Amino acid sequence: MKTAFTAVLGLVSCLLLHDAAAQIVFYEHEGFRGRVFTANGPINNFDFYGFNDRASSAVVEYGSWQVCDDAYYVGQCATLRPGQYPSLGAFGLNSRISSVRPVYGPDWKSGIHIGTALHPVSWVLLRSWGNRLASEARARWRLAGQT
Repeated sequence: MKTAFTAVLGLVSCLLLHDAAAQIVFYEHEGFRGRVFTANGPINNFDFYGFNDRASSAVVEYGSWQVCDDAYYVGQCATLRPGQYPSLGAFGLNSRISSVRPVYGPDWKSGIHIGTALHPVSWVLLRSWGNRLASEARARWRLAGQT
């Protein structure tokens, strides 16, 4: 029993460390100016964070990221690799990004193919469930604040 627990704990740690290795920072204005929004994992809808259609520049610190102009990773998408992007206009995405997710390469064995990103099945299910709960909590909070 102790061995199984240790193995599961190790697997979870590896998945969390993999996520921690990816980071992208968005800026509201070109040239890395204005409000800042940082993502360490997939965000299926920037509207929940008040940053929908606001990003005009970005810095990819770790990993590769798929950015899309519609929520839930649809519409026009582009992959940003590590580096600085003082203007997202070259991608036709200036002030248009609505979702972002890390992109995993072909060496990531366990997973399903979604667009250009390869995601581990368990990771997708856990993140989807967590995002859904967070979205519902934010909606309840907004409704409570309006009454």
